[in-house]
Amino acid sequence: MPLPRSLLKPQSDSVPHLNESLCRGLAVQHMKELEAYIDPIYRSVAQDFPPGLKYLGCRRCDPIEEYKVVSRDRGGKRTFDVARSDVYLMEFKFRYHDEEPISKFIYLPFVGQAATIHLSGSKYVISPILADQVISVGLNGVFVRLQKAKLTFNRISHHYRANGATEYNDVVWSKIYNKKTADNQPKATTNAKSCLVHYLLCKHGFTEMFKLYTNTTPIVGLPNDVNETTYPKDEWVICESTQLTPKGYKFEYNPTELRIAVRKNEYTTDVKNLITGFFYLADNFPNRVRVEYVEDGRLWMVLMGHVIWSGNVSEGKLYSDIQDHIDSLDSYMDNVYSHKLRALGYECRDIYQLFFRITSTFNQWLLQADDLVSTMYEKELSILPFVCYEPVSAINNLYFQLNAAKKKAFTSKKISNLMAKNLKQGMIFKLNKELGSVTTISASGDNMALKLTNTLTPQNKSSKSAAKTRTNLSDPTKRLHASIAEVGSAWALPKSDADGRSRVNPTLQLSPSGLVLRDPKYIDLIKSVQARIKRQ
Repeated sequence: MPLPRSLLKPQSDSVPHLNESLCRGLAVQHMKELEAYIDPIYRSVAQDFPPGLKYLGCRRCDPIEEYKVVSRDRGGKRTFDVARSDVYLMEFKFRYHDEEPISKFIYLPFVGQAATIHLSGSKYVISPILADQVISVGLNGVFVRLQKAKLTFNRISHHYRANGATEYNDVVWSKIYNKKTADNQPKATTNAKSCLVHYLLCKHGFTEMFKLYTNTTPIVGLPNDVNETTYPKDEWVICESTQLTPKGYKFEYNPTELRIAVRKNEYTTDVKNLITGFFYLADNFPNRVRVEYVEDGRLWMVLMGHVIWSGNVSEGKLYSDIQDHIDSLDSYMDNVYSHKLRALGYECRDIYQLFFRITSTFNQWLLQADDLVSTMYEKELSILPFVCYEPVSAINNLYFQLNAAKKKAFTSKKISNLMAKNLKQGMIFKLNKELGSVTTISASGDNMALKLTNTLTPQNKSSKSAAKTRTNLSDPTKRLHASIAEVGSAWALPKSDADGRSRVNPTLQLSPSGLVLRDPKYIDLIKSVQARIKRQ
């Protein structure tokens, strides 16, 4: 006998409502936007293509076109893979000047019920990845995911003297230039790291860097000009090198005598960070960083060439190559990621503002790392950025190679060769081999939400290689956190991940973009539980 109508509504109000998108498979909803996700990225990257080369757009091929393209004659043979693959063919068109358009055909995937997909005859499930929106904080470093690059930032200690007292600080650095070096590449002549302040100096020079990012105008000079007589201690802070030989310095060391004078009321943490980076470079290149050249971007670019490659290469080539590198960085920040950073509270219109923000906030992030790493809040359930990694990576690699080749004989044939090298038709078939959220899951029942669609992949296991690593009990991502009660789930827990993080709460509420939304009813309760977990 059914329940009376008078009891149905109170019962419905007291029972948590399932999130239908999650229970049916979040990828089912997100993969509908696949083409709308990829096309703007290709258009954005193409804006910085060499002059004359344009991206004309993309379109979906019909089955007859797909068959003709896939089974075209290759050395007198026509082949077609009859194993089931849930993919369809897209045509991406480019044009160089007024020549005939260049068509590149690339497979894109689609999913079926419960976010299942067949690749080369095998059946897989695409699970969402719980990822940070842009910036991921670890215990010792920070990872930033942009459209054109994935960058890891670290720190090293450095110090200088301020009015005679030693200032201890950190220099933030990252291996931003990631092109593979040839075997015959000259060995590096310095152990210095490519620090973020160095990039700011390459872009702006000394005075403009301080003025732009800290609204200050420090004075740089030698002891004859910058001293306690000209800049009294009661109004100014005079900074100078400790004159200690940097670790691994390979030549006779003559310490720098440069000094920087800053007004006391302007001597902020941000100013200290920039001064530390400056003296880090001055200590590693004491014979090159001179007062008459600190505004010269060419000097800083040549020294960056020393750091990335070697001082044994001609300075003309170092300057030219670093100039190309700096020019390419100008396109790293697009509107999508600029908007995401703004939503996080960081106003970054270009990559250099992001570098400064990382420099100024790095230590604060690491102090909060325990909670930032272990929490499941402030993250998003992401599908498309990871599923589309290969096609997006391919267009970015094409962009870098095109800009590297534009100084040489730049022809449509060269462009076609580079496109053939990067925009490969079957690159999407790497999904099941490289993406940790694409797995084989067997389920004996008809309810997809009980096992198929409730799987959640942590960001640190988004790649197959990371997913195979053994669980480390000291891993901060495994620490107990009250957010697991709301975001995670205890349904069908695997033995290898019995902490609830590898399953998603089927009642979890998400924003349209996949951002985890907290239930206001439980905020105070979860805060109090987390305080008890942390013994506060």
